[in-house]
Amino acid sequence: MERRHLDPDHPELASVVPSRAAEVEGLTVVDGRVELYSQHDGGWDWNNRNVRFGAVGLGSGYGPARGSVVLAVGSEGCGNSVWNYRGSTAFVAASRSDDAEHRAKLPVAVGGGCGADRTGDVLFANADGTRADWIEQVADPLAEVNGVDYRGHRQSVRDRAAQLANLKDTGTVAYGVAPADADYWRTNYRAGDVSYKFIFEGDDGDRRFAERLLTFTGDGKSTVQVFTVDAAQLDTDGWHGVSWRFDNIPEHAAVVVNVKGDAKGITFDNGWRFWFNGTEVGNAWGKDADEGTIAAFRTAASSIMWNFTDAASVRIQGGRLNNGDQRDSYLTPGNGSVQYRWGDPAAEFIGSILVPNGDLATEVSTNGRVATGGDYTMASGTLYQPNGNSGLHTRPSVLGMEQERHNFPWIGLMHLDGREVSWRKSDPDGGLLAGSRWQVYTTLEDARARTNALLSVTDNDALDLDGQDGVLAVGNLKGGHDYFIRETAAPSGYDINEHIYAVDADTGMLTGVDPAAASLLGADNAVVNKRSTRVSWVKYDGGTSIGDVDGVLAGSQWEVTPDGAQQGMPVVDATVPAESVHVTRQGRPVPTLTLFQGESAQLYADVAPETAPRTVRWESGDTAVATVDGGLVTAGTPGDTTLTVSSGADPDVKTTLEVHVTGDFTLMNGDAKYEPGGAYAVTAGEHQLTLNVDADRLPYITSSDIHVARVRDGRLIAGEPGTARLSYT
Repeated sequence: MERRHLDPDHPELASVVPSRAAEVEGLTVVDGRVELYSQHDGGWDWNNRNVRFGAVGLGSGYGPARGSVVLAVGSEGCGNSVWNYRGSTAFVAASRSDDAEHRAKLPVAVGGGCGADRTGDVLFANADGTRADWIEQVADPLAEVNGVDYRGHRQSVRDRAAQLANLKDTGTVAYGVAPADADYWRTNYRAGDVSYKFIFEGDDGDRRFAERLLTFTGDGKSTVQVFTVDAAQLDTDGWHGVSWRFDNIPEHAAVVVNVKGDAKGITFDNGWRFWFNGTEVGNAWGKDADEGTIAAFRTAASSIMWNFTDAASVRIQGGRLNNGDQRDSYLTPGNGSVQYRWGDPAAEFIGSILVPNGDLATEVSTNGRVATGGDYTMASGTLYQPNGNSGLHTRPSVLGMEQERHNFPWIGLMHLDGREVSWRKSDPDGGLLAGSRWQVYTTLEDARARTNALLSVTDNDALDLDGQDGVLAVGNLKGGHDYFIRETAAPSGYDINEHIYAVDADTGMLTGVDPAAASLLGADNAVVNKRSTRVSWVKYDGGTSIGDVDGVLAGSQWEVTPDGAQQGMPVVDATVPAESVHVTRQGRPVPTLTLFQGESAQLYADVAPETAPRTVRWESGDTAVATVDGGLVTAGTPGDTTLTVSSGADPDVKTTLEVHVTGDFTLMNGDAKYEPGGAYAVTAGEHQLTLNVDADRLPYITSSDIHVARVRDGRLIAGEPGTARLSYT
């Protein structure tokens, strides 16, 4: 089929295609006023309204619940809550064809005391203007929006962004030039004959028609992939825009891109191309997009968080057009002429956006959540008419696609509206200790049994929201609940603190669950570890390498002298032979071990009697199936293998356990199958889950939003309305 560059309804406009939509998916909370500037005519279905809040015709599918608030405005001035430019009007509840019962909360009445004739305060419930009672006037609209108090949301956004900025990088960023392409097509979402062929220069071409390329390469394993970008590298002055590439990103991993530097402001032309794990996803909204492209696009949109942590303002400008296209002009250096840009909104920006300390303006459609500490403008812009007529009109799109906001949720562990708790790990003198490992539980019973941990966090790993050594912070916790933390590995040179501490998600305060725990809790949530009182070492034959248990020598004598003392204490190597080795997990004997592919389990070995040498040697019969390092067993490929644990002093004293690694599986809810990558609706309540393979338990399953859905004790617990992504590790 020959593609046409024409608007089928208005061929006299040459390749100019008027915009067809102006929609904002999801909840919009504004601590200020909403300004509307849209020339979208809406059509019959919208009763000629211009902007739709809440739902979109083509979007992420993560829409608000029926009857929920989709627009809340905090401005107090009469006539300033919803301000319209050029007669634009908006609605929140429904189009004529879709009655979603959405609502708005405003600080002033629509019409009423502000004047029923004012065009500056027109906000409709339904597109046809009915059901105005769904637009609610309250004294403090942000105090309660769908059960959440948003009055402190601005500061919350800043706090969360600062914590993301402190995460340590797990990958690298390379700056280069996007490849040349003389046959790159983008298409309209429904009209296959509305399209545009792009011709991109490459590294050897004219850079005014070449795109910069930022390539993010992950480590392939971390559950949160973290990158830092120099804001100066986003400068597209003299370029045709900037495109993006993400490689080696693990499945279900969240991605954090911290853009640092340039406190004054960041402005760049967004490019047309975006690669995610090898798939170019730029045309995912196009009518001819294949399933693989759409799936990769949705994954990228849900995975990536852009954190413009330092910027006072960010402006993401629309896509540029081809060399020779008269609608896309640029400033010739030195001639002093005005620079006119095209700025097509169809050059989608992919991922959630945080601008915690400044304003955000977007000319492109966005795909993800958006939060700012300042103003947020969905800019529509203007352009000279291309047919030679005088005057300006709103910027159209070569693809007939106006700017929209698509509400893809970020799958990162830290939910922007969740609670965060932090604690410190210290020695008895208050000094911070690095390197501890913890588990977080939802019930005291689970904490005592060390089962059903909500999450595991190690000091300064990707899940630790605080970048300081010795300080740990976790997010995505629900207000009004207590959580329980327990240390699983102590800092080097210190005894583990075996006690359990309760933490209030609202206040962030820790308390010991018993007097013994409270005695080791210091100021500022400092959990104290005592210095280890036991020191051990191994004597080796000089002809063998360290770590080779065959070279361990028995019977040596030593003297241990305290620092500054004149006389020490004699120590004689134990001569008591090892009699047996026992392996435990979570305090219980382990005759067999079943793991899911990629899963790990920490085992411990004890040598009897206690006076025998304590060293042991761990070996796996098949390291492709499972590896073992110091008792940490990590599952590889599906299959079976045998672990052997032997005494370091006497290799003939040993024990074995069988390890079974389970590969691909499907979760079952009765007869319903939950396939990987699928989307399923469930009713609120508890649902027993099973597997379609032989296993003695379910895998450890995490949730992107535990308040919507989580798995515990083999049961899927569906709670609040919404969407959550379940992943197993």
